[in-house]
Amino acid sequence: MTPRVSESQTNSLQFGVVLLACLLQPGGGAIAPSRGTAIWHGAAAQGEQSTAAIQTAFRNHCDYFASEMRRRLAKDNDGNSDTYVLYDVQMHMQNAAIYADERDDRKMLTVLLDLCMIPFERQFLSKGKWLNNRYGLVGVEVDLCIAQYFSLMTRVLSACQRHRISMDFSKREIAIVVDHIDHWIAVPVNRNRVDDRHLFFVQSILQFSDYLKNAGESTVLPEGWRRYVQDYLAKSIEPKWEVVPHTVGGKRVNCWMLDRTGWVDHPDNRFAGYGREITRSSSDTDPKAMFRADGTVKQPPKKLPKVATDVSHARRFNWFFETVQRFGRPFDVTIGDAALQGWADNLAWRVCRGTLDNPHFTVFSDGVDGWYRVGYAGRKNFGYTLGDMDLHFVASSYGMFGVYNPRIRQWIRAWAAKHQSALDADHGGYALDYQTSLAIDLRQPLAGMDK
Repeated sequence: MTPRVSESQTNSLQFGVVLLACLLQPGGGAIAPSRGTAIWHGAAAQGEQSTAAIQTAFRNHCDYFASEMRRRLAKDNDGNSDTYVLYDVQMHMQNAAIYADERDDRKMLTVLLDLCMIPFERQFLSKGKWLNNRYGLVGVEVDLCIAQYFSLMTRVLSACQRHRISMDFSKREIAIVVDHIDHWIAVPVNRNRVDDRHLFFVQSILQFSDYLKNAGESTVLPEGWRRYVQDYLAKSIEPKWEVVPHTVGGKRVNCWMLDRTGWVDHPDNRFAGYGREITRSSSDTDPKAMFRADGTVKQPPKKLPKVATDVSHARRFNWFFETVQRFGRPFDVTIGDAALQGWADNLAWRVCRGTLDNPHFTVFSDGVDGWYRVGYAGRKNFGYTLGDMDLHFVASSYGMFGVYNPRIRQWIRAWAAKHQSALDADHGGYALDYQTSLAIDLRQPLAGMDK
């Protein structure tokens, strides 16, 4: 599919041509400041403010996570640690790694490397398991946290090596990463849906292979990694795409959605068919209330025949696409332009809702604005509904797809302007995710990468 040029992109291009013509006007006379030059300087000022905001949020969040990892990964008397901190670190620092990589920001990359090595230095791989856990996480949840941590660490290692940042990553440590990836990819893949853990370990393979090549350790690369990555893209990703036509201003747009299969029967989605007609209130008499007076679920389940991943979890797709797009060439894999443009158009036209004056985002990544995780884990009065996932869309990784459809960034910025206090929370993590996501350009080649 040929990438389309939206109306707003066309307007931007026309404005750029007019502005350039003004700046290059012959005659040597002074040109009166125009609205165009005011916008030009305003954009430059906004860029400087964004850079400062990113650096501030980055420092705050790195300091917070350095402290949290040392505290939560300290083993208790039973030898267990709180692995969930690794989930948090990856979700809030992956954008920062991509941002620093794009800009050759060696200070940021050095801090990220030190941060990533805190848990790695403390723990050792043993029979494929790494970091036992307390506080109730079990099995798959622990594995997912570890998979996410590896995806961040390997990205940082790759970036540091390409930007010639001094590091001491020994052959023994390389072997630990290789052995752990080997152990995980030996586990059968669940083809019924996009498996999160395998998705993160595919990222680790692509990124760590880039590190090994640039570190002169390419002989360490297992041949099975190439076959695994190609098999995963062919059997676990490509069949999970669904293309749905959507009409915008009388024109047809193809919206690409990933993984609307395999999730419909998940208990988290039992009430996804309800919308604005059901309220969050608790009442034994109100027929529109989701909960009884005691906070337990009142409404009967209402499933949809198909439902996509919620926008909080689907942010992982964005990082996966970015990794495959930029690191996949040596493995002969890619995410096509049609898929990237289609995913962006899906986000822009189906997930971004409302108006610029009152923007919001749907709960699910296919444009469904239903209920999610009602009564999750036995909690009373609990459930995500319309508007509850907005922060997870704005302060995550979706902004990077604004380079394919500018409506995404327009809606994100409009929401942020109305909810600044929400972005200031979480030790700077939300602000960091928001700012870096908008600043990332997926089309920009990375330093030291094969063209």
